[in-house]
Amino acid sequence: MSMTAQQLAAVADLGYLLIRAGELGDARTLWEGVAGVAGHLEAPWRALAVIALREQRYDDCIGAANIAAQRQASSPAPLVLRAEALRCQGRYADADRDLTAALALPPRTPADQLVLARARAMAGRIR
Repeated sequence: MSMTAQQLAAVADLGYLLIRAGELGDARTLWEGVAGVAGHLEAPWRALAVIALREQRYDDCIGAANIAAQRQASSPAPLVLRAEALRCQGRYADADRDLTAALALPPRTPADQLVLARARAMAGRIR
């Protein structure tokens, strides 16, 4: 099954709404479907990493963030998500390495600026 960009955007909007509403099980199911249809994109993997982090499934967060980082190497979000999961596992040196890498990336969007602000705050707590 394939989806148009407009259909993907509509489904993604619903997925983000479910995450914000705390409906993580439904959000996970939706984003897993999106990843199955559009796994070449970064967004479904990033969303799955966010969900896994909120559910305290840190290894799953790391795995999804790894895929997201492969899909969009210029995005700091997967690195910061992975760093947060690593920090929760007590792997502070690994988390610091990801935060340093994220902070070395130039922000491309306003969302990137927010992610990098979070990275700076996390780095301050780890170091």
